[in-house]
Amino acid sequence: MKMISTGIVMTLWILGSSVAFGQNDKNDPETRQCLPMSHIDRIEVVDDQTLIFHMHGKTDYINHLPYKCHGLKHNAILHETSLNSYCSLDIISVVDTTIGMRMGSCPLGKFEPYTEPEE
Repeated sequence: MKMISTGIVMTLWILGSSVAFGQNDKNDPETRQCLPMSHIDRIEVVDDQTLIFHMHGKTDYINHLPYKCHGLKHNAILHETSLNSYCSLDIISVVDTTIGMRMGSCPLGKFEPYTEPEE
């Protein structure tokens, strides 16, 4: 039984690693599953369902969350990971900075290339 459990855990770990480190989406090579934190200059919150990841001298990426993350536009976000990347389906938390409390959590979507619209 222990051998089966270890095998299952190792398989899940390997599958999880391939998703976490597999950067491109097979259906759209421009879409990314993960962005390395070291490449991110800043994160712009557009609304309660949209984030723009501005990169250091590289293509920027937009992330449409699968559903609205209430309070995201007006509060800080918190991201906890051991992978040093933001990845699709990672959980971000909305933090009210005036009281220092988490107000909710939401998963990230896929990262799509973003070009700022010309005015």
